[in-house]
Amino acid sequence: MRTFTVPIKTRRGHIEQVFDDLAQAGIARGELYAAWDFTVASAEGIAGRMLHIRNDAFAALGGAVTAVSTEWTRAVLGVPGMDYSTLLQRSSDFPVCESILEAAYPDELDRIVGFSLLQMLWDRSEANGYAHHMTDDLYPGSRRTRCSCEWRSATTRSRA
Repeated sequence: MRTFTVPIKTRRGHIEQVFDDLAQAGIARGELYAAWDFTVASAEGIAGRMLHIRNDAFAALGGAVTAVSTEWTRAVLGVPGMDYSTLLQRSSDFPVCESILEAAYPDELDRIVGFSLLQMLWDRSEANGYAHHMTDDLYPGSRRTRCSCEWRSATTRSRA
């Protein structure tokens, strides 16, 4: 079959090799309904989005809950939400908020001070305000916790 589509033309040799490999395995080209040579399912593809949703929820409350918990001794903060004011400005949704902030507070120094003040409030409810209570300076009745913070494929463990 002839084609003028460049991506198909560039892969033709590879696809012909796939058909040859299938023929050597006893599968005739004419017996195939469809053939492909890519992975249609992977651990990341199947569970990645749901794990991110779970990790994102624990990032919001996981550090604080872990610091005061009497129920568990291990925790994974898969999307560490510490120092929210820094993370907020990196969000893909932030430009909309930024335009509103710039209109209300044209001086950049005012915005920086404002984020610092807001961070002091956020520290009361996010992992940043409780990080030292998770492993070292324990709250009364809570248990020492082994925490993992995961960034993509790298894992950093705190001392427990």
